[in-house]
Amino acid sequence: MSLGTDGVLTAGAGAALGTATLAYRICQTGAPTNRADGSVALTLEARLAVSGRVVDGLSGAPLPGVRVALGARTATSDAQGQFSVSAVQASPRAVLTFNGAGYSENARIITVGDNGASGVPARLVPVSANGRLDASVGGTVGNAAGTARVVLPAAGLARADGSVVTGNASVSIAVIDPSLDSTLMPGDFTTIRGGNAVPIESFSAISVQIADAVGQPVNLRTGQTATIRIPLGSRSASAPPTIPLFFFDMAAGRWQQEGSATLQGTGAARYYEGTVTHFSVWNADSNTLRATTGAADITLGECLVLVANANGVSIKLTWGTEPSELGSHLRTPSGSHVYFSSKGQLAAAPFANLDVDDTSSYGPEVITLTKLMVGTYK
Repeated sequence: MSLGTDGVLTAGAGAALGTATLAYRICQTGAPTNRADGSVALTLEARLAVSGRVVDGLSGAPLPGVRVALGARTATSDAQGQFSVSAVQASPRAVLTFNGAGYSENARIITVGDNGASGVPARLVPVSANGRLDASVGGTVGNAAGTARVVLPAAGLARADGSVVTGNASVSIAVIDPSLDSTLMPGDFTTIRGGNAVPIESFSAISVQIADAVGQPVNLRTGQTATIRIPLGSRSASAPPTIPLFFFDMAAGRWQQEGSATLQGTGAARYYEGTVTHFSVWNADSNTLRATTGAADITLGECLVLVANANGVSIKLTWGTEPSELGSHLRTPSGSHVYFSSKGQLAAAPFANLDVDDTSSYGPEVITLTKLMVGTYK
């Protein structure tokens, strides 16, 4: 190790990983005999990297200039959407966040192993509604259909330092429809109940981002509320008339329940409307059915039935320490077999693809279908 004149301690390439004790002595410049000795425990960890690619979640086009962060470590995607966050620590559950101008924020839950993590995909949803209003007066911003909307109170916005926003404020809304692609949603569709992670089922979400006149992010100030509308996005034949609202905690990487929303509108113009106390990605959710492996056959009380639809659907497989390895397999009505040795493709038959064969951790392995055939999938 070496100590530079700027006071920075540098560990060379040959330094052993692990924890060691470093002894040091501090001396007064004018009187060197006036000194004190001490020691500190240092932990040297491998310099790991997390890499992947960011694309437009609807068109698949690469997205440059997206800020990618894992804790305090950040990177920016290049012209091809590629990114690499360096000097990160190993973690069984790390939260990788993405922020790009004109797009919703997103987050992927990843495992950073002894060799880091590579090939991490991120799909961001473009903003579908923009508006500008006088923050002192408040007002409404939404899409033309009226199904995605934010109603702000007068003098209801504040900056991070607590100062009340006056003058113009810009509002952007991105509609996130998980029935198109589940990876458009931040996180891994889990919340914490009773200290345990449990799955939730989304009926669509919106990402709301607000900035003041100079572009600084703002939010609802303490004690203020706003009304939001979330367009219904689900393959369920019967959406619940009342549903819990969840917001995504970017720091924890979990969905947190707060408030509820009611189903309104008719036909294709249905939406959930509720009241919120802050802005983030808001999600209309309910619990979902989860099949768990065991020593005996299981029978599910209900079955997933999908009508013919050009939109996509995803099937996610995760597992724990026992069994140590599982594999995701899909058989299509035409007889195609999508699995680790034949991952399929999305743009042509079988219109199904396995994203990754995970052999070193606990998944997820996700099979995505972009076109559904008539018949039974297994």
